[in-house]
Amino acid sequence: MSEERQLLLLLLLVSAVGVGGVAAVVGASRMPELNGGVAVARYEAVLYLNGTLHESYIYNVEANERYRMFYRTWDAPLVLEETDFPSVLCVGIEPPVQGAYVYVKDHEGRLWVSPHDEKIRMEIMELAYPNEVGVFYPKYYSPGTYRVGYTFILYPPIEYDDEMVHLNLKLASDHLAYRDVEITIMDAGEVEAVYLHPPTLKMRREGDRIIVQGGSPEDQLLEVELLLKREILSGMKGFPSRVEHVKAKTETANLLYSIPYHVARGLRYASYTALFVIPAMLLILYVRYGRERSYTVPRYLSYIPSGRKPWLVNLVFKGDIGDFDENGLYATLLDLQRMGKIKIKVKDPRKGGEGGLLIQVLDPRGDDDYENRVLRFFAEHSSGSSFDTDEVKALLEAAKEMEHPPRRLREIKEGLDALTSYRNRRVSSLFAFSGRGRVARLLLIPGSLLILSILVTLSSSYIWRETWTAIFLSSMGLLQVGVGLAFPSTLFGKWRGDYYKEKLEWDAFRNMLSDLAQIERYAPQDLSMWGEWLIYGTALGVGEKVAEAMRRLKVGIPNLEDLTMLPIIMHPVISTPIITKSSAQSGGFGSTGGGFGGGGGFGGGGAGAR
Repeated sequence: MSEERQLLLLLLLVSAVGVGGVAAVVGASRMPELNGGVAVARYEAVLYLNGTLHESYIYNVEANERYRMFYRTWDAPLVLEETDFPSVLCVGIEPPVQGAYVYVKDHEGRLWVSPHDEKIRMEIMELAYPNEVGVFYPKYYSPGTYRVGYTFILYPPIEYDDEMVHLNLKLASDHLAYRDVEITIMDAGEVEAVYLHPPTLKMRREGDRIIVQGGSPEDQLLEVELLLKREILSGMKGFPSRVEHVKAKTETANLLYSIPYHVARGLRYASYTALFVIPAMLLILYVRYGRERSYTVPRYLSYIPSGRKPWLVNLVFKGDIGDFDENGLYATLLDLQRMGKIKIKVKDPRKGGEGGLLIQVLDPRGDDDYENRVLRFFAEHSSGSSFDTDEVKALLEAAKEMEHPPRRLREIKEGLDALTSYRNRRVSSLFAFSGRGRVARLLLIPGSLLILSILVTLSSSYIWRETWTAIFLSSMGLLQVGVGLAFPSTLFGKWRGDYYKEKLEWDAFRNMLSDLAQIERYAPQDLSMWGEWLIYGTALGVGEKVAEAMRRLKVGIPNLEDLTMLPIIMHPVISTPIITKSSAQSGGFGSTGGGFGGGGGFGGGGAGAR
């Protein structure tokens, strides 16, 4: 494939990753947040500074005959009468349908049910948790919209000094998703400052009311923190305690709380941007460092472009430069057979063999480092006069009954691994510069965003709803760079001299060998040509195509079957891992409030359904 096509494919893939990541985030944000077929479409709360709280929940039910309880839990103690500690008193419940039972189960597990029915009471006692108020409908709710209302009197901790009164109310922390939220704070004239948790909520003043609006994903903190005028303290229910510097402590706590949210927002926007910057950076790297001179090379080439060693063709021209595989070994063995340095023979099963392979070294002197390694390996690991693949298979089977593999088997497998993963950077560098390092530097962009997003997430137990987008998108950015790294390193590097032209010629030669219609046009009588085609086709990864054509054309090369069976017999010997007996057996009450800042409020809990 030409570099232009490689670049086009790369840009399409990384752009698809980016667009797919953005689409996934947008889709997730717009997806109806139904938890098992039920969601809170709207949550309304009206708070009076004397401690009265009216709540309204609009449930959307899609599952038929699955839910019979709508409930609201509290982290703070829920009580049935006034107490001498911070608590929540339920004074009213509005059921959604006729025939529903309302109930309150306090923090001690005592249950009140109306209207009274002992059988229903026992059922609710089993289902409901302490600190829970709700409505029970024995006939189950049909799909539709239902409104449940509650009225509470709050007795929260209250902090004050000579100038200010501080009240922090946690309205939800463990709840279904609230699609729309509207909180109304009455007596706005007594309110000096409002701090919203999360700070992504919107606030406005209308006359004597403060209206807070937004949404609250599942289990996200929903909290309002108020600084009030000092004179209102006498009219508030709760448990006041004197704390010096109330205003300063509130402002400091909220500053520390809001910083992660603002950072999370910046990281989110930066992650969106990175997904579109990375494809542009890859294009810039190619234009600046990787674009090669244009050469005219035919699609099919019938002659061998150069007389290079087969292992070198595999190392440099088959795939990415420097990537060597077992085809390089097979091609070298075929070439050594052609030169008379080894003899390859398939064993005849009728004569006691298993159809294995015998490789006999006739001349231990090769022409280069790799050939010498190959010849030395097969000479050193021969039994008698030949290397026998059946012996290796027998050792692999025997190892399954041993605690540790035989030393001879380990040496053979290590040697084969070295021959099929041969690396020679000095030789590779003579042909091209690798550009993979330039692409790897792009990992710093999404990688730093991902690390920062994780650190911000760890800084607050409630922030992950804001940071998950940045974490996901920066991970997609890493995937984009990973796709770039998977492409040939020369795409962002440079071929030396005219080696890029030779690379194109080897590609054209492989195209011809891969096309049976092309290769069958040539006469079977030229045995030397077909032998070289088999060798170099194997080096380029298309040896089986050449072998198939040779069989169909009945090319009369001596020992053709032995030569074409080489990769088939050798591959299991190379790829089968050593398995021993030991390796086969291996494997295998919450929030009472009184705090400053986000999460320190009195209340908690939230709406649910079962």
